[in-house]
Amino acid sequence: MGQADPNPDVTFGKTVAYLKSNDYRVLALRDLEPFVHPDLAPDDPMAIVRQRQRRMATRHLPPMRMLTLGKDSPWAVDSMFHYSLAASNAVDFEFQCVPRDVGRFGRRGYGVFFFAN
Repeated sequence: MGQADPNPDVTFGKTVAYLKSNDYRVLALRDLEPFVHPDLAPDDPMAIVRQRQRRMATRHLPPMRMLTLGKDSPWAVDSMFHYSLAASNAVDFEFQCVPRDVGRFGRRGYGVFFFAN
């Protein structure tokens, strides 16, 4: 369990400042009135939440590993990408590059790699 914020007023102020500086629009509950019919309340308001939780609990992401060999790369670099679920809300990534011919990286012999997907 997380610990209670020692100064909730400061945290609230920082949150409001962040929302304002990033052009968020804050709605009061009264602003939602035109979109809600008061006579159409569900019998069990948490039913949809439980349904979504069950659906998410049964969704599995199998670990995946991709390997590209240097012979298929103009830079002669083997690359490996691997991901797996670490928790219900986290994914572990591993990205590795292994140069097979550093002469292709110019006189300094180094390259800069980045991952994009």
